[in-house]
Amino acid sequence: MSTKIKLVQGDTRPQLKYVVSDETTGAIVDLTGATVLLKFRAAGSSALLFTLTGYLQSGIEDANGVVSLSGVGEQYEVPGIGGRVAFQFGTGNLDITPGPYEGELEVTFTDSSIQTVYSLTKFQVRAQF
Repeated sequence: MSTKIKLVQGDTRPQLKYVVSDETTGAIVDLTGATVLLKFRAAGSSALLFTLTGYLQSGIEDANGVVSLSGVGEQYEVPGIGGRVAFQFGTGNLDITPGPYEGELEVTFTDSSIQTVYSLTKFQVRAQF
């Protein structure tokens, strides 16, 4: 993800949504039953500030971001089958110094295998008024 996600210090409302796909083939990764973590740290630091656990989402997104529960020949009612996951910031997560941050997605599948999304998500946090 090349665009920075802009956040405001102290907020709890922003929800981050991702669609996990194979970087080489573009195929959606079936997350059914998986645990997806977002690890959050200051840019350039190795110290984790917090980790969020994702909520698997039903449906599949098309190229325009429209979510449907059915696709070509398949149904997507099962949470995670369409590669969709959401994260919600909790109280205190964004009580951090304004500046650049980064996040990493890590997926643990039902067979205990782990896959980390190679590209980092970039964040910019600004101060409250």
